[in-house]
Amino acid sequence: GDFGSFQKQSIGWPLFLGGVFWLTQVETVFGAMRIARWVTILLTAISVIPLAYICRYALPKRQYAAGCLSVLIVFATAPLIHFVGRNGMSEPLFILLVMTAVLVFLNGSNASRNVVVAALLLGLAYWVRPNSVFVFIALIAAIGLQLLFSNTYRARDILIAVVVFVAVCTPYWFARYIEFGSAFDYGPNSKYFVDHYEQAWADNIQSPSLLTYLSTHSWSEIYQKFVERGMFQVLEHLANRVLPGYWILLTAMSFIIFLWRGLNKKIAIVHMVILMTVIGMTPVFDIFASVRHLIYLLPFLLVAAAWCVPFLEVRDWRFANIIFSILILVTLSTIIPIKTFGYKHMGLPVVQDHWAVWAAQNIDGKVIIVEGADILRMSQYYEQDRARVPKRFSEVARSIQTIRPGIYEDLATAVEDFRRLGVEYVITDKNHIKRRPYLKEINDAKWANVFQHLGYFEIGDPGAVLYGVNIYRFNYADN
Repeated sequence: GDFGSFQKQSIGWPLFLGGVFWLTQVETVFGAMRIARWVTILLTAISVIPLAYICRYALPKRQYAAGCLSVLIVFATAPLIHFVGRNGMSEPLFILLVMTAVLVFLNGSNASRNVVVAALLLGLAYWVRPNSVFVFIALIAAIGLQLLFSNTYRARDILIAVVVFVAVCTPYWFARYIEFGSAFDYGPNSKYFVDHYEQAWADNIQSPSLLTYLSTHSWSEIYQKFVERGMFQVLEHLANRVLPGYWILLTAMSFIIFLWRGLNKKIAIVHMVILMTVIGMTPVFDIFASVRHLIYLLPFLLVAAAWCVPFLEVRDWRFANIIFSILILVTLSTIIPIKTFGYKHMGLPVVQDHWAVWAAQNIDGKVIIVEGADILRMSQYYEQDRARVPKRFSEVARSIQTIRPGIYEDLATAVEDFRRLGVEYVITDKNHIKRRPYLKEINDAKWANVFQHLGYFEIGDPGAVLYGVNIYRFNYADN
């Protein structure tokens, strides 16, 4: 197999799937995609188990049944959870590892052993998504609070946690250092301090350091980046896209009660996970404002909200159960219809973009393309001149290398860079060409001998990703 990694992505999820594919003896990329979908569905289903046990530590026995049920219903019906669960994404494995780590920490049977296991699980989660470092910091903070308010933990437990976490992550860091020259550089995904998102994906734009950014931007620009489009945008995503709206008040109240009565409790790790993630994502969310970076907080937001409900009791303990019952009824009445994963989804995935299938069979070499690179590479796994018959992995000789174009003032400047990079083809589409306006100049008469038009694809089958696609050959001799 190919154990190389992409600089911009973590390798944990591909390695996990690699083991599954080896066990199932999958032979085509499309068969692998189908298996990956079922794996994420299974992992999503399993994740309700640690969530239920976390609720047991967060809620009194009298309110556990109603509180846990309300949390599980919201989690199980959340559209975002279903989206990542049915699309073969890395989030289900990451959520399962993170929740299990938190659950192990909450288990009071053997504090020191639990710290070791929790740190180990978070180290494995780091292989899947680097966000795990925020949860690890939350673990250290939770241990620190316990040191202040109880004798359950000792200072050496913090050192043990750090050693275990670093030991688990070190092979991954070393592999990235050998391959990319840096353990922590994720290429375009590490361009935190560029001025806008498009610059992150332009190879000809370098990202400044934090100090350089602070010294070259005004106080107003710094405020907008780190507060208005940073912290405020993180909170907005949590309130409007991750957490159901009617849970927002309870979650906000839980932080007030946490500061009042929760700092001395082990359940504080739930609030710490939320807090450390918000702090950690604030500096980068201006550029990478994706809800995928926050999905794993949903179970912790729900547990935090449920934890505060028993504190609202006045005289009757049943008051909390009434609130939970109302939450359950509201959740059931507002469930968004869930896209089914029925019989028609059990077949092999099919590339619906005609341009990609044609290009994969008629061009090779380095290709400039703004969006759709994954579809183009996937189309190489079809048999030549046959009706979308998948090739076996062993039969594929991948000959297409995709490059996302940089940001240039005009096409003339871009052409110089294309030549230096060895570009042979350019693919544009009607929508994403707006992100690289200079590519519109290709159709000017003066470039007719440089860019040979090979084909135009107006639309593909239902479900096609790109439309209005043009494919050009880049002729060096006429440049």
